[in-house]
Amino acid sequence: MKISTEKMNKTIDNLFCLPQDAAKVKQPMPLNLDFELIIGSETDVPTGHSTGWRTMPFDLCTCGTGVPRDEGVEVLIKGEKPIRLTGNPLIFIPAGVTHRLNDFGNTPRKSLWVHFRTTFWQEYDIFSFLRVPPIAIPSPEGPVAEHLRNLIRQPEILNTAQTIRHQLYGIALSLELLRLAERNGLPALSDPGESERRLLPALRLLNRAERKPSIAELAALIHLSPSRFQALFAAKIGISPGQYYKRILFGRACRLLTCSELSIAECADRLGFADPYHFSREFRSYCGEPPSSYRRRLQKSGAGEGIRGEKEEPGAVPSPGIRSH
Repeated sequence: MKISTEKMNKTIDNLFCLPQDAAKVKQPMPLNLDFELIIGSETDVPTGHSTGWRTMPFDLCTCGTGVPRDEGVEVLIKGEKPIRLTGNPLIFIPAGVTHRLNDFGNTPRKSLWVHFRTTFWQEYDIFSFLRVPPIAIPSPEGPVAEHLRNLIRQPEILNTAQTIRHQLYGIALSLELLRLAERNGLPALSDPGESERRLLPALRLLNRAERKPSIAELAALIHLSPSRFQALFAAKIGISPGQYYKRILFGRACRLLTCSELSIAECADRLGFADPYHFSREFRSYCGEPPSSYRRRLQKSGAGEGIRGEKEEPGAVPSPGIRSH
């Protein structure tokens, strides 16, 4: 099955391959591509359902099933005009994009959905690096729904063969989303170079720190002044170090709420909040619902079974705006 256009192939070649004579074999850069399924499920969606305004710390891909042609979902992205999608829409929302999904119509439906991360160099999110915007397609023809089903149906504990399939399903989903985004043209791309490599120690610390590192501490890691570090970080990552850390922090919160039996107070303490009330207030402000509601909703859907591992979450660059087809 061919899931990459000629233009996307060239884009990938230009981005991920060292310059080579056309007659020679290409030598790919060592990228350590990795797909991680955070959580996923096939959920019954009642009529008139709304997610409310929310900002997720993970990439989201969802595809409806069983929706009549005159019913569907309204997609709202903060700062953008609403888009109404009929039929069984495909929606991709990058991490960090504030959005709301409103169902319209009188027919209950099912929704296939996953929260995930696809990275290279262990720290860079591919969709953030490529500046991929949200994707909204009314009734896509393609393998996305099948990729979602394959990922959701994987067992909780994977053996070696299942892990290989899991990675390939995830990379195939990511490539298909890139193909769909490429239809309207991706922003100008550049090779990950010395500046991106230079930031890696700071990104690793932000991704793994149990407390928020200071700007001085991060800058010292890569031998820059604090002001120069902040300018470089914003230019390459698209958000400030503080915003980046906040996204990671709430990614950890989502994991604790879905893959542990810790109480809300214990989660708050584990994440470094002064008390559970502060944690609940900040979580609701970021994710659009209280942590207790988030936990109940995912437990009810059975989505917690889809969590894989405890890997810490890198942040993502905000999207420049929604693309519809």
